[in-house]
Order: sequence, then structure tokens, then C-alpha cells
Amino acid sequence: VFLLGYELEKRYKTSLLSFHSVFFTLFSLLWFRYSLLFRVDMVHSSSLFVALLYGFRFLDSSRVFDLIISNLFLALAFLAKGPIAVLLSVPIYIIFQLIIRYSIMQIISNTFNLIFSGCILALPWYLVAYKIDPVGFSNRFLMENVGRFSGTMPEEVGHSHGIPYLLAVYFVGLLPTVLFLAVPFKNLNFKQYMSIDSLLVILRKDHFRLFAIISIVVPILFYSIPSSKRDVYLLSTVPFFSYLVAQLIVEKGFRLNYKYYFGLGALFILVSNLSGVLYTNSFSYRAFSEQIAKIEGIGSAKIYTFANELYGVSFYSKLRIFSLPQEPNEKIKLNSGDIIIVSRKDLSNFENIYGSNFDFILESSKGVTKPNLKFVVLQK
Repeated sequence: VFLLGYELEKRYKTSLLSFHSVFFTLFSLLWFRYSLLFRVDMVHSSSLFVALLYGFRFLDSSRVFDLIISNLFLALAFLAKGPIAVLLSVPIYIIFQLIIRYSIMQIISNTFNLIFSGCILALPWYLVAYKIDPVGFSNRFLMENVGRFSGTMPEEVGHSHGIPYLLAVYFVGLLPTVLFLAVPFKNLNFKQYMSIDSLLVILRKDHFRLFAIISIVVPILFYSIPSSKRDVYLLSTVPFFSYLVAQLIVEKGFRLNYKYYFGLGALFILVSNLSGVLYTNSFSYRAFSEQIAKIEGIGSAKIYTFANELYGVSFYSKLRIFSLPQEPNEKIKLNSGDIIIVSRKDLSNFENIYGSNFDFILESSKGVTKPNLKFVVLQK
């Protein structure tokens, strides 16, 4: 996020634009909330955003350094969530270059340069994972990518919604930043945006603004396709949206006096309380990890989780936690002494696949991955 501030300061020579873009990003509800959670989505979205930011810099200046950084972070995004990072990046780069009238050969060459090395850097990890467990890796890869689109992925059951739902949760996630769009900006002539030709002329005047708009629209359109629709999928668009709102404020809008900054401070307090107190304080990875650490012999036991990837618990407890297959035809044999962590809502599904011959060890004192979602620890 601060790289965005640096880029804007360098490009537009105005600290106000940099400050507002960074501030709005950090304290949008969607970004702030997932910043507090152990979720791979933030790693993916942050890496994808940096990859796109430096990808734009490369397209704008052809510097090799920007190309290297873009590919490095694309590889990180690829490792975090799979090929979705590439599938989003390619149309963003192509549409941007088409609008600013790059030649077809330039578009092909630039786009290839911006994704090829990133894919190659991520490839060894996928090859090693496939070599360790070809069937398990293939099933997981198909589930994460094809299953997510079809709504058959177990983790995504219950998240099948229509496009209005996606837009609604995205709007809520952009609070309070999105509220500034309701302010009647002076000298904003909407008639100039009514024709395609005039709109393209305006967009071409500022390449970074054009790139930001494309980087918002493409993910929204892309994630409107799968049956599973969640606000976290659009996390990488938040910095770009914050920049666009900040640009409107700085160029068109407010009298930036002490009342305005007092209002910003009040919004910060509101967001931090809504996300930190009302949401994240109602569940805890750390508390559950402390409970698990007290289990006798936990250090020598093999630990599994079912239907949830408990990165936060693994981090705090410093224990390696394996994932159990969730399909009956893929189930593995569990040995005596193995520890299984499963949520209350998934317990019946777990017992249908692995049976009920387990000893109950403990239940989490509060929610773990979500408010009020408690987990139990079982032992074979």
C-alpha cells in the first residue's frame, strides 16, 4: 500500500493524493478486516496489487527493474492462490494497451514479458507438490479452480449468490471511502463522459487512472462469472479504488481544513472499532492455540484439520497441521493418537467419512476462524 503512495507522490508530485490513497486503502472495511486475519487472500491480493503496479510502471517506462519486481510478485500471488493471478493480469494488461493504442506486436511482447517469468518462478513448487502426491495435488488444484467456479468446492458451499450480492458486499467493504463519492464535487461535468469517444480521450490523458479503472472493472466482471461470490475476491481492487476517490477529492472537491481531517480521524476510529472490536475480538486463533498447546503429547502427535486451513493456529502453536481429504473416495487412514481439529458445523460430515471412533479432547473457548464458529479437538 505504501508503494502506491510512493508511486503517486513520484508521478503527481502531491502529498495529498498519496496520503488519501494510502489512508483510504488501509481503513476501508474490506482491507482493514482482512489485514487482521490469517488468510491467504491478503497475501494473494497484496502480491497481485504490487505485481500490477509495477507491471504498469514497466508498460509506462520499459524499465527492466519494474519488470523483475512485477514478475516476482506475480509469482508470489500465483503461489498463494494459483493461476487466478495470471488470469486476472493478462486481460488487464491487454485492455490497457489496446486503449492507449499499442501495436499488436507490442501488446503480445509486453504481456508475455509480464507473465512468463512469474509463471516460471512458481512452477517448481507446483512440480514438487505434484511429485509428492499426484492424485491429491490434481484433485486439490481442480477443486480450487474449477470447483470454485462451479460452486462445488466444499469451502465455498453457502457462498453461491447473484451479481447484486457481490456488488453489495463490495460496496459495504469500501466503506467509509465510498461515502466520499456522494459528495457533490464542484466542476464535475458528467456530460463529457456520455460518449465513448470523449470518454476514451479523457482516460488516455492519465494512464495510471485508466489502468486503475481497468484493474477494478476486470476483477468485478471476472468474479461475476462463478457461482461462488465473496467480497474477499475483490480485495486487490481496494487500493485502486481508493486512489480514484482520492484523486476526485484532491482535484475536484473538499476544502481540506481541520474539520475535514477531524472527520477522517473519526472515520478511522469507526472502522477500527467495527472491524477490531465487533468482528475480530469475537474469535481468536491465539486462544485456541493456547488450548491446543496444553494437550498432553501434542508435540509428538500428527495433527489434521478437516475442511478448514488453520494457518493462524499453526502459526501461534508452532505446530504443523495437515489437511484431511474431504471426499469419501480420497480419505486416508488415521492412526491411533492422531489429532483432528474440526469445526462444529463440519463435524457430522467428518463423522460420515471417517467414522465416530474418536475421543473428545476439548472445544475452543470462542470462535476460531469466524465469530461463534467453535472447533473441537478429537483424538483417534
